[in-house]
Amino acid sequence: MKLITLENIKKTYGGKTVSLDISLDILKHESMVFMGTNGAGKSTLLKIITGLLLPSSGRVIKHVEPLHIGYVPERFPNLLRFTPLEYLTYMGRIQGIPLIELEKRIPILLERMALSHAKDKRIDTFSKGMVQKIGIIQSILRKPDLLILDEPLSGLDIHTQNELVHMMAEFKEEGITIILTYHESDLLLKIAERIVILGEGQIKGDYHIKDIDKPHIVIETSGIIEQVIHTFNGILHVSRKGEIIQAHVPQENSDQILLDILHQGGKIHSVGLHDPLKQLIMENYVNK
Repeated sequence: MKLITLENIKKTYGGKTVSLDISLDILKHESMVFMGTNGAGKSTLLKIITGLLLPSSGRVIKHVEPLHIGYVPERFPNLLRFTPLEYLTYMGRIQGIPLIELEKRIPILLERMALSHAKDKRIDTFSKGMVQKIGIIQSILRKPDLLILDEPLSGLDIHTQNELVHMMAEFKEEGITIILTYHESDLLLKIAERIVILGEGQIKGDYHIKDIDKPHIVIETSGIIEQVIHTFNGILHVSRKGEIIQAHVPQENSDQILLDILHQGGKIHSVGLHDPLKQLIMENYVNK
């Protein structure tokens, strides 16, 4: 079921086009990652989806009303002269959350983000990572229909990155639609069901993870008959490069197949991981 439809979205700043003729359906209960280099229009597109920016042309169609959106910008304001308890309570009350519920929920979220020790300190004294955590907490004080996070792992330590990814996996289980932007963190790919690659203000690629082959091992060997390799249990497929035979095998079968090749008198030249998803990313994203 559709949650939001972007129809021929275009955004210009001072005559410069940032997003050009973008059309996209965002589905309920889907987790989507926007990828692209700096200037590709990721942040602009997220703001248009949230309603913080209006498109110069085109329209955003909401198929669900009311639609509650939780949003975390890439750079959360760091000059807040409040403590986390004060700020989060204030933001929760604005959203109409009962105080008794906030008094229970805020301490739990501060604990999960490793901020309990700073609950009574002013936010304007926090590091970038700590401020980012506050931004994430305020976006989920009330369960959103759509959670949008712009570079959510930026500035976070590895422990908090893993905790946030774990939380987002829980949100997926709860049916929350999630949109993220990606910048060189494979952690986000753990929760992605769909990848949209942006470049030059346009959609360069739109892929569903389920349609992309899983990572597998490529064994380069020689001195063995190709037909013999085909008989090994678990072989995905076999290809040839001159005298070198490439056996593509699932990771869980690779050790046994290596032994089988050696037992048949084959010579191992190399063993490497082939990840179709990362290859796709490299082809469509890096340095484009």
